[in-house]
Amino acid sequence: MSLGLRNILPLAASAFLMIATTQPAVALELLQPSETSSTVTASAVNLLGKADKDASVTVNGEAAKVFSTGIFVMDQVPLKEGSNSFEVVETKAGTAASTVTLTVTREQPAPSIDLTKSKKLLFVKGSFEPSSDLVLQSGEVLPLAVRATSGHTVIAQVAGQWVALEEQRDLESKKLTGEYRANFMVPTITEDVDTTSVQFTLTAASGVEGPSELVETSPAKVGFWSTNQVRLMRVTSDWASVAYGIHEVRLGGPFMGELSSGTIVLATGKKGSSVRVRLANTLDGWISEGDLEVASAATAIPYLTFTSISVGGGTEGDVVSIPYGSPVPFIVSSDQPTSAPPTITVEFFGGHHAATWLSHSATASLVREVTVEQHLRDRVCVKIELAQDRLWGYKVEVTPSMVRIRVRKAPVIANVSSPLSGLLIALEPGHGGPRNLGAVGATRIPEKEINRMTVEALKAELEAAGARTVIVREGDDDPNLGERTSRAIASDADLFISVHANSAGSARGYLRVSGTSTYYKHSASRDLSAAIHRHLLQETGLGDFGNVGSFNYGPIRANTWMPSMLVEHAFMSNPEDEAKMLDPEFRKKTARGVRLGIEEFLRQ
Repeated sequence: MSLGLRNILPLAASAFLMIATTQPAVALELLQPSETSSTVTASAVNLLGKADKDASVTVNGEAAKVFSTGIFVMDQVPLKEGSNSFEVVETKAGTAASTVTLTVTREQPAPSIDLTKSKKLLFVKGSFEPSSDLVLQSGEVLPLAVRATSGHTVIAQVAGQWVALEEQRDLESKKLTGEYRANFMVPTITEDVDTTSVQFTLTAASGVEGPSELVETSPAKVGFWSTNQVRLMRVTSDWASVAYGIHEVRLGGPFMGELSSGTIVLATGKKGSSVRVRLANTLDGWISEGDLEVASAATAIPYLTFTSISVGGGTEGDVVSIPYGSPVPFIVSSDQPTSAPPTITVEFFGGHHAATWLSHSATASLVREVTVEQHLRDRVCVKIELAQDRLWGYKVEVTPSMVRIRVRKAPVIANVSSPLSGLLIALEPGHGGPRNLGAVGATRIPEKEINRMTVEALKAELEAAGARTVIVREGDDDPNLGERTSRAIASDADLFISVHANSAGSARGYLRVSGTSTYYKHSASRDLSAAIHRHLLQETGLGDFGNVGSFNYGPIRANTWMPSMLVEHAFMSNPEDEAKMLDPEFRKKTARGVRLGIEEFLRQ
């Protein structure tokens, strides 16, 4: 899938070139490089093309790998400096059917600028810090940095104040590096300071060619908030994600949890399009600016206390009801340890422990005990310990006066030899629609289609085993991730399986990265994901790309009502994997692996 491993093959239609051949009756396409003559600085080239699927292909007499799709590959073909000529020959029935000559010229890469030897003043583009817009408060530290010609003076102007940056030395050689740094502490201010760029000035010591001073501004802007003002904001989205920090990782995160609409939070800063919020004196979180609105200055600062909690049984399972008279932030998490009962934890930020009446009704059968603790200031923790060995699922409901945690009953497995009989499985083919194609491989068939075809095979496999299925993305529909999650939960399915195909970069070869992998977010879904992973390896014969935990794909992160996981059955960027995924018989093997994994999990 294209969830962050987005370094996909650049195979858009405009990049495909039909090469004139010696025998034009048979088409031989060279896809990468897409031109018969190119210049590179790399020491090797990866050749990718398309021929007749029944033909063989050689490159300078050496056989290339040809797959059932007709795609051929030869990875990491060495290049000598200067001109390199390659004759690509397609042979069918023992006769050379088509030939193309490829010329690749290897040049030395442009020398990097040695900042310690440059005679001219210069700043290195992209080296300025801060690198993204920031809003900070008094007492916080703003790191300043830039790479520039060595041996000179750099100062920065921040909100009218000048800061001298110090040039760093290499730890081993002790030589100057051309990297200048300083830490600026935001002073105490009584009024907000609007965001402005940081101005960097490089002044020559002596002996330079050209201007003796150079001035540049950072692409990012910095502003300061006075601590004299309380900035309250209201969550406007249903279950807005809150993260521990801002990271340049695929899918974002790591996520702390979700905040319900109407929650009041204290804003203390910004970075880019994310707002920093103070959850407690010792804990900050980050929320997308689009999920918040500024609350009225007259808004009361929320503070929560409750004296009782009730636990009762219902048709779906047990219900834990917690009074919620003030819209403080709270985070719900779960844990499925291997040697202790499963737990669900609800942590409220902004209040104190006052609960002395924890009522457990005789109708409750899933929850063994509820306890309330407070270890830190303003952080009240409600711990729900289950009486059963497995947490099957839970959902959170919020009203103006109550938070309800619904703990789900496990489905009844009537026949261990046929555990899927009667169960409902929600399936999601990843991506969809005219723009959300997913990864695109050498054949130009988008991932969304391979996902759809694989889910069709999985649907047939599961229904043949007695299960019922619901598809949360029909046809070429493209619901957003929240809608996909909502559809799965609304179906009341027993399990949720999302199907994608992976993708990786090709700089070191198209065949370098391969294999099957599975993904889960919550520990209650770990065993399901692991069982499917084992059986996919056995049934498909693919390499092992891992069973990956703490994965932040929205529908498996937000869907806590049922065990939820994601399958990346193989790599779109690998032509051999792609050919397998396009084979209906291979898709049946994938479906069988998933079905066997689900059955193993259910028998546990």
